[in-house]
Amino acid sequence: MGLNHAKTSESQAKWPAHRINNAMMAILGYAELALEELEDDSPVRRYINQIEIAARRLGDADDTFNATSRPAIRPQSADTPFKGNVLVTDDEETVIEVTQNMLRRHGYAVIPALGGREAIDILRRRDSEVAAVLLDCNMPDINGIQALHDIRQIDQSIPVILSSGQDEAEIIERIKGDGPDAYVKKPYRAEALAAILDRLLSARDKRA
Repeated sequence: MGLNHAKTSESQAKWPAHRINNAMMAILGYAELALEELEDDSPVRRYINQIEIAARRLGDADDTFNATSRPAIRPQSADTPFKGNVLVTDDEETVIEVTQNMLRRHGYAVIPALGGREAIDILRRRDSEVAAVLLDCNMPDINGIQALHDIRQIDQSIPVILSSGQDEAEIIERIKGDGPDAYVKKPYRAEALAAILDRLLSARDKRA
């Protein structure tokens, strides 16, 4: 009884943080999209910048972040080369939508999977179409760590990125066997995620 209660309490403690990180993912993702469309001197742009800064501070992403250090966001041009399909797995549709909008500007298309079980089913049917997998760690049906294990059984060569609002060390401690190819902490930025994907796919191509 005591052990079960402890596990339940731990799960309940992590769940609100997971929800908060997903909410900040939505705020930051939509902020980036809005900033693409606004003039540099627009009052609305300055307002959205302030929202973005506040969200990042709440997420403990980077205390030194400010509007002047923020790199320019370039919209995807018509001649952006297609780099591959990413199987983006999360239990929040908003997070998938935001990630899709982030990655399309960097040449990636997204195959959405609403939960770990759906991701496994998609990969079994469409393995040859998937260049990489992005897995949320905290999902109610199959968590990211279990999904990672199942993915390795299907295709050991496919790059897998785990994502969570927790620190990487906390996640790695929970993994038995082969770990992910990379880890990205929520709320992540488009440039950071695209850079990880570029690196992993380049390394895979060199091994081929």
